[in-house]
Amino acid sequence: MKRFTQIIAVLLEIYALVLAHLQGLGGLRTDEAKYLLSIPYPHPPFMRSILSFTEILPFQEWLWRAIFATVLIQSVWLVWSMAKRLPYAERFAVAVTWVFSASMLTQAGTIMMATVTGFQGLLFVWLMYRGEQKASDFASFVPRFFKRTWKLAVSTWKFFRGKQDHEKAEWYAFWVGILWFASLFTAYQIVLFLPIIIAVFAGLPVSRNKRIFYFLAPVVALVVYTVGSPLIIASFAIQGSKDMSASVLMRFVHMGWLWVLAGSGFGAVLGVWGILRSKSWALILTFILMSLAMCMAWQQYYGILFSPLLVAGLLHFFHYNKLKSFPYSPLVVFATAVLVGIVPPWTTTAVSREVVNTVEQHATQSGALVIYGFFGHDWQYESLHRSVRRYTPQEFKNASALVCTNNCDAIRKEGMLLVTDHPVEVWVRHK
Repeated sequence: MKRFTQIIAVLLEIYALVLAHLQGLGGLRTDEAKYLLSIPYPHPPFMRSILSFTEILPFQEWLWRAIFATVLIQSVWLVWSMAKRLPYAERFAVAVTWVFSASMLTQAGTIMMATVTGFQGLLFVWLMYRGEQKASDFASFVPRFFKRTWKLAVSTWKFFRGKQDHEKAEWYAFWVGILWFASLFTAYQIVLFLPIIIAVFAGLPVSRNKRIFYFLAPVVALVVYTVGSPLIIASFAIQGSKDMSASVLMRFVHMGWLWVLAGSGFGAVLGVWGILRSKSWALILTFILMSLAMCMAWQQYYGILFSPLLVAGLLHFFHYNKLKSFPYSPLVVFATAVLVGIVPPWTTTAVSREVVNTVEQHATQSGALVIYGFFGHDWQYESLHRSVRRYTPQEFKNASALVCTNNCDAIRKEGMLLVTDHPVEVWVRHK
């Protein structure tokens, strides 16, 4: 059994690396570059600071794509643990929904805070259900390879084995508090799991004062950080105003689309059904809070935030309903193939890498890369040897290259030579 588990873990890792590679084919998106460069908005600094520590590595982008994809895919062991009480067919179906959902295929391998928050949300869901089954049961499903390789993981599991004595209970509560702190300072979206998180803290085996402290201390720290960061507040205002013109109907359509991606249709329907039948106030309130938030501010990569909730909902659904001969897992995989086939995420190519490479091949002088038109942080990340500036007549005088992301026929280009007009116009200064 252990050998079979190790084989499954290796196959899952191969799958994760393939997804990371596919995401890399589309180039670096501007939001991904923002996190790799640790731009101080719109999220707190914890995770983006960790990413920026590796900026000296030439393979930084691929490294974090692989890590993020691995974390999401290998977290299926948490799902497998939560579904322990289900029959094998239903347990397998829940795991398939997590690993092969459309949101997983479109987000695993992206360097986005939403993917990290999705994993953190799953951790809190797992902790909420931990009171119903011993966490030591989960330890038997962790491949031996990871136990031998990650000593930190081994030491962490020791806090979850057997009955908690007083010292272990204190340490357990402390690490839950650390997880809450790290989650808050990774991305603000973790507050969408607030009812579940409150349920987790309410069940901590420590005194009420300590539970309150471990919960409120990170919240106070985040509020202080946010108030002292005007860029974050401005970013909230900008993001909040983006969808103001959308009708109520379109808001619900967008929210429904996220649910469909998270569960590949079939898992979404059964998961929501299970949530509503769960009689769990934390799960139902989180479902309502998440849905309302997605109606107000919609991004396609938010679909991964719904996945932990659907996993919990499927646990309740399959508790009351058995699959019997219904081909649930094949249908989920088929629906995922259809949904991902509509708009494959790796076919959306960022032009910044291609254009910067063209500039480096033809530019013979030092100086800034000036861009006329809209551009994102991906240009800043890709241009390692030249600073990136927005076009102004003054910046143009000292520029070594000009890139036109908008039509630039109206501006004069003395001393510049056009080297290509595909995908955008690229001009370099000649002697």
